[in-house]
Amino acid sequence: MMRVGYPCANRTQKLHTNHKFVMKSFSIEKIKEKVNLNLKDFKKMLEYNLKHDLLFFRIGSECIPFASHQLMRDLEKEMKFRWQDQFAQQLLEIGDFVREHGMRISMHPDHFCLINSPSDDILEKSIQELEYHADLFECMKLDSTHKFQIHVGGVYGDKQSAMERFVQRYKENLSQRIKKHLVIENDDHLFSLEDCMWIHNQCGVPILFDTLHHECLNHSQETQRQAFARAAATWVRDRDGIPMIDYSSQTDEMNAKRGKHTEHVDIEHFERIVCKQVMCVVDEKDGNYIPFDVMLEIKDKEKSAVECIVPFAKYRELYHGPQRFKLEFTEEEIQAEIDEIEKQARISKRDENGIKLEPVKGEPGARKRKVKDEGDEQSTEEVEESPKKRTRKVKKEVKDEESQEEAGPSPKKKTRRVKKEIVDESVEDEEEQTASSSTKSRSRKSQKSKVMEEPEEETADESSEDEVLMDTPKRVTRSASQKAKGDLDVVKNHHEVVKQED
Repeated sequence: MMRVGYPCANRTQKLHTNHKFVMKSFSIEKIKEKVNLNLKDFKKMLEYNLKHDLLFFRIGSECIPFASHQLMRDLEKEMKFRWQDQFAQQLLEIGDFVREHGMRISMHPDHFCLINSPSDDILEKSIQELEYHADLFECMKLDSTHKFQIHVGGVYGDKQSAMERFVQRYKENLSQRIKKHLVIENDDHLFSLEDCMWIHNQCGVPILFDTLHHECLNHSQETQRQAFARAAATWVRDRDGIPMIDYSSQTDEMNAKRGKHTEHVDIEHFERIVCKQVMCVVDEKDGNYIPFDVMLEIKDKEKSAVECIVPFAKYRELYHGPQRFKLEFTEEEIQAEIDEIEKQARISKRDENGIKLEPVKGEPGARKRKVKDEGDEQSTEEVEESPKKRTRKVKKEVKDEESQEEAGPSPKKKTRRVKKEIVDESVEDEEEQTASSSTKSRSRKSQKSKVMEEPEEETADESSEDEVLMDTPKRVTRSASQKAKGDLDVVKNHHEVVKQED
């Protein structure tokens, strides 16, 4: 079975496993409160994922806050509190759910987990952190096919010595219960796949291949196909399960650092890297294509994962044969799911980033409305148009037609001319009829208020014209989904090319 997944949080459902608290409020009651909330969200996300065939999921490392901290270990020594006992039943039920539905779980300890550090103190804390991850997997009774991944660590002025120190610590300091779940990942600026291969050859640790990191740091100048083939060979199928990979693409933000993940998946890039390169790698031992599970490190998480199901399933069927959810999701079903995500965001009056949305009225008809978020970025959504808006629009169109026929001055010039006439009339009225000045004043105010309405309508009309030019996320998503589905004949032609290359 080959799976698609996303990490840590479901933005549509507003669920995550990283509810935590600050050290100064540390208490047994606070631990119970946050862990219960994390496990509750964890179970809900797994149920959502099962419904959408997203069978690969990464838990946030803060699932048990301060689990590896000395304060927590002191409570355990004093026999006051053990999180492993307190939450044993909940974790076991989650593990049963995972096994029953063929899911796979992973974790990614924080960046401070550095087993190649020259500091003995950092080494000890890193080992305690890995022991906590192993405890969590054991409480769920997850076998060695479920993994937690780390980077090699720092260079500390001497890269070769840092790599050798990693190997030594792996062999001498890590327990077997850690080793059976631990994998290393090629990173984007220090340790390439080539470096990770050297470490694997010394100690046997499997390598999780990261496609974006390989684009950023590629000492061997290998293609994605060649690189994945080498990384996949480090996994022992009976012990480790099928290989895992991380996928993302570089964000298109201005001045973004190299390796920063994109906000939303580029389906064409996903197909090119994952489906047309990584997926068609052949195992030299048995001549079969190498299966794998892919973790989408995309910022909008489940929304992108849902869109990737169709192309992933299509190519997977071609290379690896029919499986559990062979083309189960059609393009229409994918679009329906995206519509539901957007609907839930509008109901909650906030988007997936937590930005407050404008209310949506239920009248028929639709127009585009801009919604400004905190980062000065703009998004659009389909909202309903009220009868008043439609009436104003019709009136405006009629007014525009009349003005074009008359070929008169522009609205702004007309406004200035009307204002001038009002002033001239007022002067004459004051000279001739001073007694009726108050009446004329009221008339001038009324005329001025009418004049001032015209620029407002012009501004609103200009804004609506600009809004029409902006594409909605739904339309963009539908276009991407159509491209993702593609034509199976094209896929088969690519398949023949790959066979000829092999």
